Amino acid sequence: MASELQVTTLKGNPTGANANQINIASGQTLHAPGHVVQVLGISHVIGSNIATTSATFVTSGLTSPVITPKFANSKILITCDIGMIYGVAAGNGSMSSIFRSVQGGTYTALNVVNYDHFHESSGTDNISPHMHHILDTPTYTLGNTISYQAFIRGQGNGSISIYAGSMVHYTISEIAQ
Repeated sequence: MASELQVTTLKGNPTGANANQINIASGQTLHAPGHVVQVLGISHVIGSNIATTSATFVTSGLTSPVITPKFANSKILITCDIGMIYGVAAGNGSMSSIFRSVQGGTYTALNVVNYDHFHESSGTDNISPHMHHILDTPTYTLGNTISYQAFIRGQGNGSISIYAGSMVHYTISEIAQ
């Protein structure tokens, strides 16, 4: 039997071990649209350049933490910071994009554009941060796992790299809907 309680304000007991707290009992879940359900993070330390000369997106091998959404229809907020280096010749550039995999399937691009994140050379070696901040609306079934991965590509001649000594940071947050 379900029931509904309508109140204007909830207040925790002002005394005791959990003073001024409102606790959710073990085994119970609070569902409030728009609130952060869970946050996961990982940092990859780059020991040697991850390089490509490809003009199409290729895997970096650097994945986010795997998240298993706790609610149906949640959105996933992805932040990913990547240190890129790209060539000397003017017109050379580095591009990065974030791809998604559900339940270990094929990684697919979140944004299907050529210049998802792009920096172009002005004629000298360039180091640039690629900072992705994406609110994803994945299709999944409760219990599925979701992971994200940075893919990279170059423009022009020469090699582009996620450079040695840099770090790639991911923060993945489930947002209830």
